[in-house]
Amino acid sequence: MNFKNSINKIGVFFAVLVLFSCQKDEIRNIDLEIDRAFTESQLPSLSACIFTENGIEWESYKGYADIFEGVEVNNETLYHIASISKLFIVTAVMQLEEQGKLDLDEDINTYLPFEIKHPDYPQIPITTRMLLTHTAAIVKPGTFN
Repeated sequence: MNFKNSINKIGVFFAVLVLFSCQKDEIRNIDLEIDRAFTESQLPSLSACIFTENGIEWESYKGYADIFEGVEVNNETLYHIASISKLFIVTAVMQLEEQGKLDLDEDINTYLPFEIKHPDYPQIPITTRMLLTHTAAIVKPGTFN
């Protein structure tokens, strides 16, 4: 399995967990689903939890934080979350939009305590929708590391 497929499966997996956490009373056999997802993904480790206003309601840790040293993953294991954080950011942004607290097509400078303009197109406002769809033409120099 290649890296991109692994990342896609992880993203789908976290999306499912978010949906499960929204419907706490309907959670059934989640441990079996975690085991299945972990086995199918062929990842070295997997950590997941469901939390509510009462704190952590459920948690599971599978695999190894360090395969070579035999160190099992636990609640202290740190992961590089990369693009998975986008799921949570977009969910929060869309909740703000639904509540009328954010307009996707408004200039982002309306919401920021500082000003951002594209240096080559300063007359075109950058919107939240542009940021979410990667159409603001903002680039980060360098490489992913």
